[in-house]
Amino acid sequence: MVVVGMSGGVGSSVAGYLLKKDGYDVIGMFLKFWQPPREIPGEKKENQCCDLDSLYRARQVANRLDIPFYAIDLSDQFKDKVVDCYISEYEKGRTPNPCVRCNQFIKFGLLWEKAREIGADYLASGHYVRKSDVQHRGIPYVGHRIFRAKDKKKDQAYFLWGVDKKTVPHLLFPLGDLIKNKVREIAKEAGLVVYNKKDSQGTCFIPD
Repeated sequence: MVVVGMSGGVGSSVAGYLLKKDGYDVIGMFLKFWQPPREIPGEKKENQCCDLDSLYRARQVANRLDIPFYAIDLSDQFKDKVVDCYISEYEKGRTPNPCVRCNQFIKFGLLWEKAREIGADYLASGHYVRKSDVQHRGIPYVGHRIFRAKDKKKDQAYFLWGVDKKTVPHLLFPLGDLIKNKVREIAKEAGLVVYNKKDSQGTCFIPD
């Protein structure tokens, strides 16, 4: 069984589709992160990675794939591990990368713990990155390592340097050998409503 972190974007949606097509028992999980408080009544100020639209699209895709789907609230953990660290680092004159910490502690940390609680063998995502067995001096296997994706423009391997090495063997990255245009083609052919959704950019918890 594999849990797929579904964000409502085209990447994670196609990752789930490809795994289901390959015969895996797939479960989709959507993560709800912290978002800044609304300062103006009626003003929409949501975390770009997990707003209501993203949740709705992720659920639509799960329904299309006919897989179980769960939404998990990790707002407090995200605020503690990602947002507060981000603010603290800037106050010290440094330039933090919130995505590195999010992948390390949230997406491939707490989400993997949730996946194991329900008996999952693997955790998958729509990251553009490749994982491979490592050979050394004729020994068939000595571990797993993460490598750059085929699509160098979309490569996200550098975001995952902090992921626990013990977790890496349990990770699946179905998009590692694909380019983004091909991923969108697959999504369209599969009838996934997110096939033309724009790429997310910037710091997710700073909407403006």
